[in-house]
Amino acid sequence: MGRRKLDFYPIIDCEFIEGYAVMGVLPGYALSMFVECIGLNPSKYLPRNPSATCILLYRRGEDIVQGHAVLCDDYKNLSLDDFRYILSVASNSK
Repeated sequence: MGRRKLDFYPIIDCEFIEGYAVMGVLPGYALSMFVECIGLNPSKYLPRNPSATCILLYRRGEDIVQGHAVLCDDYKNLSLDDFRYILSVASNSK
């Protein structure tokens, strides 16, 4: 079930979110991604998010992330260089 909006509402502007552990085999990172739970509001049109989709689906099945997403690490503040590295690893795994 999605988390209430109080945690991430100001960041991704939605009422419910779902959290996922992502890229668990990537050394040096403990990543989680939070995305809008579109199943609870299917009438809301959200554009596809290719970067979030790529990271979320690293070594997983097929799905599409729509709308905003927040990528977090349990132990460190992620930089833009971290994001570029994570995205390049996810992109090259296909």
